[in-house]
Order: sequence, then C-alpha cells, then structure tokens
Amino acid sequence: MFTALKEVNGPAKVTVFTSGPEFDTSSIHVLAKTFGSATVRVRRFDADALMAYEKTEPAARFPAASMLPLFLPWLVEGKCLFVDADTLILHDIAQLFETDLNGCLIGACRSYSHALSIRRAFDRRFFPPQIYKRRREKFKEKAERLGYSDVRSLEKNFFSSGIMLFDTDSIRIMDTNHTLSSVKKLEHLWVNGLVLPDMDRLNQFFKDRVHYFDQRWDVPRDVSSLNRLYAPPDLWREIVAAVEDPGILHFSSIYMRKPWKRPWYAGSRYRLYRRACQEVHMQTGIDVATMFDARE
Repeated sequence: MFTALKEVNGPAKVTVFTSGPEFDTSSIHVLAKTFGSATVRVRRFDADALMAYEKTEPAARFPAASMLPLFLPWLVEGKCLFVDADTLILHDIAQLFETDLNGCLIGACRSYSHALSIRRAFDRRFFPPQIYKRRREKFKEKAERLGYSDVRSLEKNFFSSGIMLFDTDSIRIMDTNHTLSSVKKLEHLWVNGLVLPDMDRLNQFFKDRVHYFDQRWDVPRDVSSLNRLYAPPDLWREIVAAVEDPGILHFSSIYMRKPWKRPWYAGSRYRLYRRACQEVHMQTGIDVATMFDARE
C-alpha cells in the first residue's frame, strides 16, 4: 500500500480487505494520513460464505481468505485493480487502472511460473520421461478441467491472479447467477499440487475474455538465466525486458518464502523490499520489519 500511494500521481481510492476482526487496522490509517490525496478505507472480507470450501481438500493449504478475488465484482463497483499484498509497486499503477480492456472482462499477466512448470514437465531434452510422467498427466488433467483444448493452450493463456483489473459492472451483468463466486465444486477444478484453486476458477471463468498486460506488471521474485531453457521464447523475452524496469515485483513463491520471512541479504529484490520498509518507518514511525518478524 505504501509503495502504491508513493508512486501514484494524483488522488487515489484504496480499499484494503482484511480477513478477520482481529486484524489491527490502526497502522493502515496512520499510513493513509501520510498521503493527503489518498482516500483509504478498510473492509473485512466475510469468509462465512465459504464454509463449504473450508471442508474441501484445497482449504488445508489455501485459506478461505485467498478466495477474495472471486467475490470482488460484488464487493466493489466500476473498474477495480486488485493487487496482492505480497507485492512491491515501483511505478504508477494508474496507467494499469486506465487500461482499455477492449471488451474483455479482466486484465492480467500471463503466469510465468505456470508456463515454466509446463515446459519443464514436457521438455524431454533434459529429463527422462519417467521422471515427469505423473506431472505431465496432471497438466493434461488441468487443461481438460479448465476447458482448454490442450496443454499448450493452457501454457499460453493461463494468467496470474496477483494483479488483475476487473470490469466489475460487466461481470455482474454477465454473471447473474454468481457462478464465479460459487465454491461448491471448486475442488473439482483443483488438481493436487498444481497452482491455486482461486486461480483455477478465475482462469476457467474468464478464459478467452482476458486482456493481457505487459509482464513488467507482474515480475516474479526469482528469474534465473537457466529458466530460458524451459520458458516459452516469447514469454522469456518479455520477462527479460520486464526485469530491467519492473512496474510491480511479486514475491509469490510455492515455498511461501515471503520477503518479511527472509533475511535482507537474500537478493536485490529483497533489498528493495527492505528499503521500502525503512521509508515507511521514517515517514510514519511504523516499524514494518518488526511487525512481520522480517528476520525469522
């Protein structure tokens, strides 16, 4: 939130969703006062509607609060830019908000990590077939469940849910039965060990109705030069260019290595995160590093 308000030029309206009444919102209000041109409000995401989901297998790994994007069209009106909490914003995201979706319902970036995983599973140059046979079958099952014609279509079109622009008015008009937020059969989409259940539903529901952003708006935490061996060539070119001038750094990780749980010396991107924490402390007195036990 600090980096978003710092980079935006002009007034901004921000809604921070929390997942429980025990969340201390005082620091959010203190932070908001630092930026006089910003209107910030805090809302609690009521997860009571997800009681059925809590009893499913995915819920053991992915809490109900992570399902928030499925409900956003009914929580806000007009255009809504959703940004994950585990991000660092380095450029004005107003230009994302003002993007013309050209008739699409949402805007998002291709999932670099997902495309990479698919290429690794199907690339026979480096691994014996028996090693990734089971994973290949999982991706085939995933493509079928989400309605893609084949795995390559899944690789090319699967998008990340970390940064998304919603045309909420159009979504509500189209989805009168609240199909997007129905979680009764959400576990049917999820293939154990592959991606996230909310991302699966979003990709199934918005398939062929996505405007793809430049990859600089969702730059992953780790980009190794070795990944060019597996990444789709077009996506790799975008990622390499994006790393040079990222708009948003996304600290997503399948190992849950969030920046506030890692020491600051672990890479240049973590140093950027540390610098942002220091700026928050200097301007507001909020010791962000201590709040999130940064060195644990």
